[in-house]
Amino acid sequence: MIKLRCISLVCLFWAMVGCDGPPKFAPAIPVKGEVFFKKTTPADGAFIVFQPKSPELMKSMGGRAPSAHVREDGSYELTTYMDKDGAPEGEYNVTIVWEKAPKEAKMVINDRGAGPDRLQGKYGNPSAPKLSAKVEAGKSNSFRFEVE
Repeated sequence: MIKLRCISLVCLFWAMVGCDGPPKFAPAIPVKGEVFFKKTTPADGAFIVFQPKSPELMKSMGGRAPSAHVREDGSYELTTYMDKDGAPEGEYNVTIVWEKAPKEAKMVINDRGAGPDRLQGKYGNPSAPKLSAKVEAGKSNSFRFEVE
């Protein structure tokens, strides 16, 4: 019986030492914007991802990258932890993929670019981004991207 108590106390001690509570993630700041093709056509259905430039920023978000689907009017609102909560403060590379036929084709993003993409992978390669954004506390954090 004493042996069982000792084991229980040791387990309880290690459980308490190892518990810091839930992980603390960097707070999200509302981020919105627009994506337009050739300045006038809303990129309805495009997928936009804000890729953190630093590994520390990615870690502070629990490995998540803020993203959104572009709406019919070209607008988007980023989601990191909860729907449309935005993105943590920091610098980002931005990737955009716009599927040719969303219902028929499967979108693929990898280091070689995108799959069946209306933008032909030009903005979908996270290893060679063409777009960037800086999210700052106290700023409007509204980003318009014009793609071709």
